[in-house]
Amino acid sequence: MLLLGVMASFSSCNKNEEPTTKLDYLTRAGWKPTKVEQIKNGALVDLHLSDCSKDDVYKFNTDRTLNFSVNTKCDSTDIDVNGTWELSGDEYTIIMTTAAGEVQAVSIVSLDNDNLVYSYEKGGRKFQDSHIH
Repeated sequence: MLLLGVMASFSSCNKNEEPTTKLDYLTRAGWKPTKVEQIKNGALVDLHLSDCSKDDVYKFNTDRTLNFSVNTKCDSTDIDVNGTWELSGDEYTIIMTTAAGEVQAVSIVSLDNDNLVYSYEKGGRKFQDSHIH
């Protein structure tokens, strides 16, 4: 009887269930960029994402590895990047570390089943990126 209960609990886990946590949302599928904006004086300025960047994919894996795949190369410097990621204790910051040791922390602005928006600083400037599944 106990074995049947355990088996039933395993069989009730459905990979098609709707995500309920930020971890679930992040790792559900790959994220494609839709918009890159610079934050200037509190306003968002569209930086016009190039067409060749729109099919790139950011994949946050459940084992905390990160894969950034460049599908259409804009130029010779576009390369796939692998690394690791972690979600802060309050679940509002994603810390990404490349295999080369570069670290980038991003603040989650919004995250749901279909959209990921985060902000970050780079080179003294502030940016906000939007992604979809």
